[in-house]
Amino acid sequence: MTAARRRRRVVAGLVVASALIAGACTAITGPTTPMSLENLTDIPVAVHADGIWIGTYEAGSRRSVPVPGEPPVGIELFSPSGAQLVEWAFDAIQADAGGVSTSEVPCGVIRLSVGRIELPAIDQPPPMGPCP
Repeated sequence: MTAARRRRRVVAGLVVASALIAGACTAITGPTTPMSLENLTDIPVAVHADGIWIGTYEAGSRRSVPVPGEPPVGIELFSPSGAQLVEWAFDAIQADAGGVSTSEVPCGVIRLSVGRIELPAIDQPPPMGPCP
């Protein structure tokens, strides 16, 4: 196979991969509930809503996470090894008025909020150990 043909195959593969990623990013349609995530760990966490992967958020990040569907919603966060770190559910009342979950995990703290609640600053997160 010539070098030019290999380059065309690589470019074609990248185009297909880009289309798949774009499709995954636009797959969330319909109503969403805004949720805030503060990942005060040293690992990325994968966020799932009702068993569906929403995204993976890097260590130390504070982000808004659009949760697809309408409450009640079950939220789960997983470590890169697949260990469940957090399980939280919120209903329509919490989504409207506000709800907060603060979870101390072996490698830090993970905080979530929905509704009209801003996550307050934490003085000092606990010392971090290894994450499962």
